[in-house]
Amino acid sequence: MENKNEDKQPDVKIVNISFIEYLGDLYEQVYDKDTGETFFIKYNKFSKEIEEVVQQVEVDDIVYKPINNDFVKKEFILLPSETKEYDTLPVLLQSIQQYIHKYLDITEFGEILSSYYVLLSWIYDNFETIPYLRFIGDYGTGKSRALKVIGSICYKPIFAGGAITPSPIFRLIEQFKGTLVIDEADFSFSDHFAEIVKILNCGYQKGLPVLRTEGDRNKVPTAFDVFSPKLIATRESFKDLALESRCLTEQMKGNPRRDIPYQLPKKFYKETLELRNMLLMFRFKYYGEIEIDENLRIEGVEARINQIIMSILAIIEDENERKRLRDFIIKYDRDLKNKRADEIPALILSIITKLNHNGIVLTYKNIAGEVNKERDEKNGEFKITPAKIGRINNSVLDFEHKLINGRTQLIWNEEIAKNLCNRYGLNFEEIKDGSLSRDTEEDLTSSTNSTELVI
Repeated sequence: MENKNEDKQPDVKIVNISFIEYLGDLYEQVYDKDTGETFFIKYNKFSKEIEEVVQQVEVDDIVYKPINNDFVKKEFILLPSETKEYDTLPVLLQSIQQYIHKYLDITEFGEILSSYYVLLSWIYDNFETIPYLRFIGDYGTGKSRALKVIGSICYKPIFAGGAITPSPIFRLIEQFKGTLVIDEADFSFSDHFAEIVKILNCGYQKGLPVLRTEGDRNKVPTAFDVFSPKLIATRESFKDLALESRCLTEQMKGNPRRDIPYQLPKKFYKETLELRNMLLMFRFKYYGEIEIDENLRIEGVEARINQIIMSILAIIEDENERKRLRDFIIKYDRDLKNKRADEIPALILSIITKLNHNGIVLTYKNIAGEVNKERDEKNGEFKITPAKIGRINNSVLDFEHKLINGRTQLIWNEEIAKNLCNRYGLNFEEIKDGSLSRDTEEDLTSSTNSTELVI
């Protein structure tokens, strides 16, 4: 009797993907515009050589094929066409910087920073956290040109304009793992901007997906991996200072140099393809080879900023350029702290610190009273309620509180206060010794022997 199951082939699963790492081999998708074909270039990490061009990769019962959709064919996502050898890394960096200088008017430091960011984008998946590169300025200052010029040579750039909704953006980042190139102006006045902010808030770190509910009828929670480099253009700084701290920013000034072409010539696209081909070779050579050196940590700069900048510092080999980037980051960190110092939580923290140092037991009412003495109602700074003080403590400052003698009390913790002062750019010693805006209040109760803050 014939066994029909003997000749039965296992089900083969086909997966469309643009990059594969398997047993020391790297496979990167490339696209031939002339033929419209996509295929993989195989690079062996052990022999350090390009081995072959393949149409698909088979692993167990899975067949991996390159992605060949409209985004690739219409070049909304830009890919290399082949690998091209370059001389040395400094020579490659110089070529990138010369290209940027040719088509874009930004500061010399901006050219250098952008050049390193381009390199970072091609090996970003070797790091746990990465920064974003942001261009800021008013209309007509060259932000869109910056996105076009620099974005065109980043790793698998995904050009997301205002005509595209956030839903495919989530999928494209997860599918291609490429660089998101996005102009805030395309989304800032639409309902979609909140979704874009979710991508930006989660996309700087590995393992921090965006959760969305998919499906028209049967709603299914779906996690999208949005970790990737981002090029962003905005007119103003982000109000969310946590998001702001993830951006390396170049201020656009407008009125470009006279040698900058108004329209990008045809040779521009040839140059970008040639650079992408060299950068693909860079990715093959350096993938998995660059590691974070903890000695590159910048003293005095908060952990979040150190976390995102160390990936670029790891790529920079020239010590003078490292110093320039460190100086830039130190100034950036200081400016960010100055902005935070103007925030309401910083003011509340300084009032609590002063009152605690003066041995005064506080209710939220009296903290609010002291805070409101510092506010300018004529300039639109509304009074802070005691309930607002409580919410800010619970959500931001986080002093411990518990019930003592029938009343809820905050427990003073000097270590927490000092850490918060450092975060907000405040001098703890100066604040605690500072004078209060008033001397007495009927609810202000002296408690010289107590270090507890009473609500």
